[in-house]
Amino acid sequence: MLDEKDVRRIGREEIDTVLGDFEAATDVPGFLMSEEFLNAYPDAKIILNQRKDVAAWQRSFQNTICGVLRDNYKLKVLAWLSADYFWLRQISLRLTHDFWAGDFEQHGTAVYEAYYRDLEERLGGRGSGRYVVWGVEDGW
Repeated sequence: MLDEKDVRRIGREEIDTVLGDFEAATDVPGFLMSEEFLNAYPDAKIILNQRKDVAAWQRSFQNTICGVLRDNYKLKVLAWLSADYFWLRQISLRLTHDFWAGDFEQHGTAVYEAYYRDLEERLGGRGSGRYVVWGVEDGW
């Protein structure tokens, strides 16, 4: 087990190395590294992709991501045939397990709502000018 003193903090230099010439991050690693992104880029403007219908989002996540990670026989076989896919799947399983308090079905909605509430608070609340809330329902 790593001791807290052994964990190196991720800063702007490391994030810039990973992102390269990209100017934005979405989904993974975005939501998993929101704290690091906000610390590294304190003046960045943020677009929060926040669903208005959290239950619909939970069903969508359950039927896509969770299904691929847990219930897809072909992809489980592929994990044994491809080292790259094996590690991608292992990392994805671990991250989703840890982020969703061990059980997406049970904790998904509560974790989602707490994540956005905490993030908006950290960004100074609505009207701060630091971010806008956008949802897929809004269209382009």
